[in-house]
Amino acid sequence: MVQELQEADYFVGHKTHISGEVTHLFFAHPKSVELFQWYLEVILMDCTYKTNHFRMPLLNIVGITSLEMTFYIRFAFLSAEGEDDYTWALKELKTLMCREDIPDPGVVVTNCELALMNAINTVFPMASGLLCGWHVSNAILVNVKKQKTFLDDKGERDIDEEKKFMVCFAGVTLSPSSTIYQERLAALKKDFKWHLDLLKYIETVWLNPWFKKCIRA
Repeated sequence: MVQELQEADYFVGHKTHISGEVTHLFFAHPKSVELFQWYLEVILMDCTYKTNHFRMPLLNIVGITSLEMTFYIRFAFLSAEGEDDYTWALKELKTLMCREDIPDPGVVVTNCELALMNAINTVFPMASGLLCGWHVSNAILVNVKKQKTFLDDKGERDIDEEKKFMVCFAGVTLSPSSTIYQERLAALKKDFKWHLDLLKYIETVWLNPWFKKCIRA
């Protein structure tokens, strides 16, 4: 596979075990690299697990165009989802960027994967880190469903109330300033004051520990 990628003019990096087995594989298509040279300010990283033929973690690194369309920059098959694995993959990305004279990204968006976040801090220390809003919202919605937070008069799931809460929470995370953030958070607490467990959850799990990475202000 490595040979085939190299023959197709992909940028390829790989790591092998002492047995000769490939444990890590990094590759990027030339067209993807070309797009990356134009749209380099923001990149997104996400790792999927057991979703490919090799049953290996696959780290996807994605860019965003000026029309808010996404494109794949590169992929990396990893032996595990540890900090060392992510650091290796990001160093390979750094090597590619140096070769193509691409500066470090200004913003890197991830899910709440500590090993990946630590690797980013190591390889791209000047980049601002943000948590992916979709991942945060999805985690909160899963919690809401699990705890059966919003129920109607019949004791059934109140989808409209769930949507109302998620819209309000999104408004908090999209606050353009710290002042507006405080105002919107206060309004959220007032509107949903009967749901103390949920309010405690979003503050202790997301807003307080990850304020700088959750809030766009």
